[in-house]
Amino acid sequence: GNDDVGQMSAWLVFAMLGFYPAEPFSGAYVLGQPMLARAELRLPGGPVVQISGRGATPSWRGRPLLDRQLRHADLVQGGDLVFR
Repeated sequence: GNDDVGQMSAWLVFAMLGFYPAEPFSGAYVLGQPMLARAELRLPGGPVVQISGRGATPSWRGRPLLDRQLRHADLVQGGDLVFR
């Protein structure tokens, strides 16, 4: 059946990319460690998010993310998310 309304599929995609909306109301994604070495997200309106690396230390647009969170408002503007 469709007991989870697609939530397991969504979780898998987020997990493979290395981030997840653990608290959707917070407006931020919790960063983990991606399963893919590289991915590209093309967002509506033109912004692109490049995800690369498979390490455990994330940075966004060259700045380390010490709190391991990325705001949705920043993500939708596009940029490079690198895991070292």
